[in-house]
Amino acid sequence: MAEGLRETLPDPRPPIMLAAAENLISLFKQVSACPEIMEEAIQVGPDLVEPQALHARAMAVIERRDSRALGAWSGRYLQNLSAGLASADVREVAAGASHGRVDGLFVAVGVQCWGVFDSATGSATLHERREAGDEDLLNLSAVLTAVNGGTVFAVPPADVPGGSSLAAVFRY
Repeated sequence: MAEGLRETLPDPRPPIMLAAAENLISLFKQVSACPEIMEEAIQVGPDLVEPQALHARAMAVIERRDSRALGAWSGRYLQNLSAGLASADVREVAAGASHGRVDGLFVAVGVQCWGVFDSATGSATLHERREAGDEDLLNLSAVLTAVNGGTVFAVPPADVPGGSSLAAVFRY
């Protein structure tokens, strides 16, 4: 069954949350070599609850996992800031993201930062208002971070560490 899951899922494979009786969950984890299986599972037979209730339970697990991840990355950002391994400067983050330097990135949802990024030089020019040829440098940084294997958190503006519109943790 685990092999069937692996063949069905896209790359990169998303996390897999199990929902079953406790003994079946532990048995499946023992025989499966599928690294995408989440540690936390829903200990109830999926046929014994309504789909909406199962979805609500799954979302609660995901929210707890995401909250822990956000807290850990926020701590890394604050810890690495004084060492020069973190930044909230849009120009520096866009350049770092284009070179695969950004390991983790917080981006404020609903906020744009207009400008032009020159991939040849790694420099960005910011504009107060959108001008012809501009792109949202926050979105560009998020896309480049994800393409280069970094983790991106799209969060409410109040949840970006340091109170800026973005916050990056650098690999080097």
